[in-house]
Amino acid sequence: MKILAFTDTHMSTVAEKKIVEKARKDKPDIMLCCGDFTVFMHDAHKFLKRINSLNITTYLIHGNHEHEHMIADMCKKHKNIKFIHKKAIEHKDLLIMGYGGDGFSVSDPMFKFTARSFEQIIMKKKKHKKILMLHQPPHNSGIDIIYGDFAGNKTTKRFIEKHKIHLVLAGHLHENSGKMHEHKGTKYINPGPNGMIIEI
Repeated sequence: MKILAFTDTHMSTVAEKKIVEKARKDKPDIMLCCGDFTVFMHDAHKFLKRINSLNITTYLIHGNHEHEHMIADMCKKHKNIKFIHKKAIEHKDLLIMGYGGDGFSVSDPMFKFTARSFEQIIMKKKKHKKILMLHQPPHNSGIDIIYGDFAGNKTTKRFIEKHKIHLVLAGHLHENSGKMHEHKGTKYINPGPNGMIIEI
């Protein structure tokens, strides 16, 4: 499965152009967006329309710059874009789970409720490769380092290690754009605003 993943484009026309170029050149099976594609919701509809026009199934979560419910409503108007915050989607042999927003919490009590529903689906889809899309990276994941210290979320990290997630995609911390780190069988990637092709 070929994936085009990206995050934190923040209305950059340069970044969006590169994503479009990669989509047309590499012909990914799906695209995954980890949020912050706007600057406080400005022109969100234009971005979604542009991504939808690529005719590639795109799974998307919001970042701290987007309003959850507004984005959810906007995505319903685009047949190729699926908003999957707090949802788990089966795509062929992949189980793709999404959890967006925030970006600044060391722990997240709300994620624990979502984790329970994810766990039930994981138990039913044991043969599927598991992908977790986040906006904020997990703690001590290799993609959450700021000024030499870890700035990720510990709650999501515990979930990842417990369930042996194959691939974790996250953004938010621009300094970690393009970084990849593998630990205990999990690959952590911040695909950055220009997009990254990932084979899984």
